[in-house]
Amino acid sequence: MKNAVLSCLNLADSKNLKSIAFPAISAGIYHFQKDRCAKIMLNTVKEYVKNKDTNLSEIYVVLYDNDTFRIFAKEFKNLDLS
Repeated sequence: MKNAVLSCLNLADSKNLKSIAFPAISAGIYHFQKDRCAKIMLNTVKEYVKNKDTNLSEIYVVLYDNDTFRIFAKEFKNLDLS
């Protein structure tokens, strides 16, 4: 999953996009654990933005149910954004 997120971020930058949106990759029909999905996705985005000169100014995570939102919100609150 980390590679998929990085590939999307790199492709968006190569196209000079200003924004990108992600679903909870594989956490739906493929039943990937939502807490692991949140941790991997959010940490990958954080490290990308922190360590790369990017054109992206908006990165969205689009979630379709309250349970997934709650899990991602909890993980986001636990991120070290320094």
